[in-house]
Amino acid sequence: MSQPRHIPYDAWGHRIDKLVLTEAWTRLKQFAATEGLVATGYKDRPNLSPFHRIIQCTKLYLFSPSSGLYSCPLAMTDGAAKCIEQLNNEFKDDIIVEAYSRLTSRDHSQFWTSGQWMTEPAGGSDVAMATQTQAVPLNNGTNDYKLYGYKWFSSATDSDMALTLARDSEAENRLSLFYLETHLKSDINKLNGIQIQRLKDKLGTRQLPTAELLLDGTIARRISPPGRGVAHIAPMLNITRLHNSISAASVMRRVLELAKDYSTHPRSLVNYFHTFHYI
Repeated sequence: MSQPRHIPYDAWGHRIDKLVLTEAWTRLKQFAATEGLVATGYKDRPNLSPFHRIIQCTKLYLFSPSSGLYSCPLAMTDGAAKCIEQLNNEFKDDIIVEAYSRLTSRDHSQFWTSGQWMTEPAGGSDVAMATQTQAVPLNNGTNDYKLYGYKWFSSATDSDMALTLARDSEAENRLSLFYLETHLKSDINKLNGIQIQRLKDKLGTRQLPTAELLLDGTIARRISPPGRGVAHIAPMLNITRLHNSISAASVMRRVLELAKDYSTHPRSLVNYFHTFHYI
């Protein structure tokens, strides 16, 4: 699969931060929605209950080795849906209700993917210490804020929304959980106070757009209690770990099957490999 490209400026020098993706990547999103690779995990078809998660995991196991790494944004999308599902039991918010509907949709024209923007330049797995992004309240009678910070590693940069952590000035600078949409509602072609600084030059997974992002007044909504961001993003982390386990097992199985097939075809010096106990 071809690699994504980042075009920071147009011919007139205006900042556009355009991501150029392949048709195959776009079609994988459509396929994922139609097959319900996220939706199946959320009881969208009552006749599947109580086995909806098992059926979803089985489909992900079959999809992952041939997914061109589209399994990565699906993992974060599933995690965001689970996180919002649990949060919505506490906070009824029309914006996140719509987001949940899109994340779990089987209609590819409505389906959204989500990012999980955690890592910052300070690095480390202790996000409570490493997160430096600041959240400034808009004081407009809602839980809307503007975010200012630098996200060092944001996989699925082409996602429609993201969940992220930031230091909340309304919570003694502790971390709260925020929901944001990557593009403006008023102009879907413009990013929401986000600048793509560069795409990561990675050793592997190069077809997946991963970037460093500058948040410069990004409009976001706090969806956790003040200062309780880490606790409320935990369901997202747990679901993405499940996806990673499924992907690892399925890819290893694919490699094993390819090795077995190769070893059983007559070739010089290798046609006896299938007799080895580790094959």
